[in-house]
Amino acid sequence: MNSPDPRITDATQPSPDLKLFQDVRDENGKSLNVITSRAENKAQLRATPLFLYHAGRTGGVAFSSAFYFAYKMMFLMNKVQNPPSAGRVELEHRDVVQKPHIFVGTHGPFGFHTEFNQQAFQLVALIRDPVPRISSIYTKACMRAGTPASHEGFLKFLDETKEHNGMVAQLCGLTPGSAVNMAHAAQARETLERQFASFCDTTESPKLINFFFSAFNLPNVLQQIPNRTLPEYKIDSAPFVDTIRARNTADVALFDWVRENPRIPATASESPQLSPLTILIYESEQHAKSLADAALFSTATVAAALRGNPALAGNMGTLHDTCLASVKQPAQT
Repeated sequence: MNSPDPRITDATQPSPDLKLFQDVRDENGKSLNVITSRAENKAQLRATPLFLYHAGRTGGVAFSSAFYFAYKMMFLMNKVQNPPSAGRVELEHRDVVQKPHIFVGTHGPFGFHTEFNQQAFQLVALIRDPVPRISSIYTKACMRAGTPASHEGFLKFLDETKEHNGMVAQLCGLTPGSAVNMAHAAQARETLERQFASFCDTTESPKLINFFFSAFNLPNVLQQIPNRTLPEYKIDSAPFVDTIRARNTADVALFDWVRENPRIPATASESPQLSPLTILIYESEQHAKSLADAALFSTATVAAALRGNPALAGNMGTLHDTCLASVKQPAQT
């Protein structure tokens, strides 16, 4: 897709120092995703449709929302008529599978992508250590209900949840709560090896999304990590590690294999310059549900705000307001 916008086609305009964004990432890595888009050809979007499979609490919402806002902003800016859809699609949303999609993220079972009007997707998967994944499912449920987390509540949850071995179940085309054994773990591994273009554990997912954003020439992204459990609802899962692993032996085996054998594509070369555009994504609601807002700015505007006050990286909403105020200021004469 050719872009008429001069901020994209003029690759000679100044770009902020890549080190600035890397420093922001290093200093705020626990709360902030920093996606650096370093396409060599900044004149075109070169998007390939992606389909992301991920079980609950494996970072897929952050991955999906980054693509959703990136495509939304680019299509709006370039006035693309009838653009393809990008975002999350679950089984209950089957009414949209006939529409063209440029990105889909889902909790649905493997095979769901074949329902999308015979579209050719690259398949992507995210896998997480089962111990923090299961703990996070519990603490998120506590947060959504406004109920304090407790060891007693967690033990009850471990007895009742259908999420044990949920990652293997998904990749075997099964729904949560299905009976899963080690043969299913081998099947899930074979599915990844044979049918997925890329996959990794969640600690490596920043490398994966940075690759795609650079390869597709999407904007940089500074994203408050969405859908996280707030500190007051967290729990120390150390006393339950053995119990969680024993109840998730298939997922443990899959995770161990993916951690040792990630499939993360790499570009032959990257530009030393960032994309001239940057999207800020921040949550406007966290407790009852996760709601996010976003805005597109020139990278120069975002970099200037961060250089003036590096602490702004810790609050995306305030950084957004600062950038917005700066672009609304009248030009100096």
